[in-house]
Amino acid sequence: DILIVRTQFKMLTSELNTLKNTWLPSLSLNGNYGTIGFGYAKKPNEFLDFHPVGFAGLQLSIPLFNGTTTQKKIKQKKIEQKNSQIQLSLLAGQNEMQIINASQKRSVAKSSVETSSKQIELAKSVYDNTILQQRQGVANLTEVLLADNSLREAQQNYLSAVVNYLKADLELKKITGNISFHK
Repeated sequence: DILIVRTQFKMLTSELNTLKNTWLPSLSLNGNYGTIGFGYAKKPNEFLDFHPVGFAGLQLSIPLFNGTTTQKKIKQKKIEQKNSQIQLSLLAGQNEMQIINASQKRSVAKSSVETSSKQIELAKSVYDNTILQQRQGVANLTEVLLADNSLREAQQNYLSAVVNYLKADLELKKITGNISFHK
């Protein structure tokens, strides 16, 4: 979006310069060359003549007065330029805000990955202790299944947190324009 607005600004500047140059005199050279034929190519009187035709001209235009049309167009282009600059600054601010938000989302997702990793370690520890207790006859099968279910849930939460982190990282790279493709 910012590139589009910058390009529009350059176009407006070019149009403004063109309008300002309409006050300058202009000189143009025109020319044409060809042949023309006259006649009748059928019997009884056959005649057909070709003659070269050409012209050259020079035109000088000196603008004296065209009302206030050009001045109004120049003012309009200047207003459009100011609007383009305002739009550019708004887009830059919006882009900066999006970068801050994406960066914060990524840091939250990173801490979520770290928390999920610790939860996996804790669930694995509980599962190992429950298996040990079952081998000793202290824990029953229900406790083992609950510990196993908790471990699987912690692993699923970890995978979800990693996916969310990668999404946030991709969003940040997209906003900053730092996406690179390696083959």
